[in-house]
Formats: sequence, C-alpha cells, structure tokens
Amino acid sequence: MKVSSLELFKLKLTSMRYQFLKFNVHQNLELVSQRLMDVYRRREIHNNFSHNHSFHLVDPSPWPLVAAFSALFLTFGGVLYMHGYCTGSFLKNFGFSMILFVMFF
Repeated sequence: MKVSSLELFKLKLTSMRYQFLKFNVHQNLELVSQRLMDVYRRREIHNNFSHNHSFHLVDPSPWPLVAAFSALFLTFGGVLYMHGYCTGSFLKNFGFSMILFVMFF
C-alpha cells in the first residue's frame, strides 16, 4: 500500500495537533489545580484566623499609659526642681524610677 504525500502530511498534522492538545490539556489542568489549591489555602487561612480586618490588633496593655505618666512626672519634677520647689526632687525621682520600672519589668 502506497501512501501519498498528502495523506502523510495529514497524518503528521493530526499527530502534531494531538500532541499540542494533549500538552495544552495537561498544562491547563495543572493551572486549574494550582488555582483551586490557592483558593483552598486562602479559605483555610481565613477560617483559622477568623477576623474581619486585614491588620493586627495587639492585646491592650497598661504599660504605655504608665510610661507616659512617668515621663510627665519626670518632666514636671525636673522643672519644679530647677525652680527650687521642695516637691520637685521627689516628683523627678519618682518619674525616673517609674520609667526604669516600665523599661525593665
């Protein structure tokens, strides 16, 4: 049986087309599965960390307020001490000790 060049060309074209479609289907399946895994991971992360905002909220702490008042006492104590008031040194020392307390404890 003799095969004409046109039939040979058609056979080659169909085999090339089949290989191309096979590659595209395989590549598309990989992309679809990758996208599905990304969606699943996002949903899993969202379910694990159930929050309605995209920022991090820290737990409330009294130490920033204590440190702010300690700095205020240190400032006012220093000013009063420099102007010769008797309570200035106590207020300055109290503010300084409270700042050290907040820093190290």
